[in-house]
Amino acid sequence: MKNRKQLQFIIENAIDFLKKSLEDINGDLKFSYINFWTGVELLLKARIISEHWSLIVKGQPNLDKYLSGDFCSINFDEMCDVLEKVISSPIDKAHKNILTNIKNHRNKWIHFCNPLSEKDKALLLSDQMHGLYILNLYLNSRWKFVFYDFNYQIKSAYKQLEEEYGPYKKFVYTYYIHDEIANIIKKDRLNIRLSVCPSCRFFCAIRPRYTENIIFNSSCKLCGYELISLFATCEKCKKPNVFSEEKCICNNCHKKYLWVELLTKINIFKLEDHFDVHCYCGSHSLIEYQNDYFCFECKKKFPQDDLNECIYCHGLGPEEMESGCYHCQNYEPCWEDLYPQK
Repeated sequence: MKNRKQLQFIIENAIDFLKKSLEDINGDLKFSYINFWTGVELLLKARIISEHWSLIVKGQPNLDKYLSGDFCSINFDEMCDVLEKVISSPIDKAHKNILTNIKNHRNKWIHFCNPLSEKDKALLLSDQMHGLYILNLYLNSRWKFVFYDFNYQIKSAYKQLEEEYGPYKKFVYTYYIHDEIANIIKKDRLNIRLSVCPSCRFFCAIRPRYTENIIFNSSCKLCGYELISLFATCEKCKKPNVFSEEKCICNNCHKKYLWVELLTKINIFKLEDHFDVHCYCGSHSLIEYQNDYFCFECKKKFPQDDLNECIYCHGLGPEEMESGCYHCQNYEPCWEDLYPQK
């Protein structure tokens, strides 16, 4: 069985489970949650299978047993280890914590049949919204080179899921997120501020307090959306503003800026203007800030020390380069590449 066929089967199964989770939202939310987590696990396994089928097998791999389905697969924690230590494409700590919470809640609802309160229902829906955002971020950005052939299927499923969760956002905010945000602000009132999330439009995005010319990452407690932004003063009206690549207009005088222009004013430059360097997702939309690199495509942050040089194109990237970078992995070197003339 070809690797692409394996990927197709597991991705289609994952999408089926995710869609099944939608059918149960208005019925038994526990079954919706269980189906949702099964879909998440299958998509993580698909990422691992794209490297080699044996990496998802617990114990001694056996191809015949694998093809017949007679094997035990690794669990979520083991998958995270493989992604980090074998594939060098780890899940960020914050995202891993969210997925771990979903896994733990799923185990709780499988083993205990207590009736769900309104807060319980809001928690389960909130988990699914955050999990959906993480899936979209990795499958359609950071791992898009792996799922390229299945891009239409995955994006269509994501769009359908996102639309179905839309009507429940107010319910989740009322019964769960409102109190959670209040507790967060109570613990650190001096350093935390709230803003409107550009994705769900709820007043749920957590950001640091204003500090001139600082790049920061905000995240929405309701839908999970993350955004890299910049604190800066408007040149025209001299009022402080929060700018981002999606919103480069002054809230006071409505002066419009280019995102690159704002970065340049605080001596931050897009690396692609000076170096051939890319992110885990393959994008060149990177900036350097405080010894770290930020990617505006997949919102990944990683240290400068993670960069390696591609053996073929000599471009820089954070992935392992034994078989070349993401752009060159299927490249067959010619004689001149292997033995260049002096």
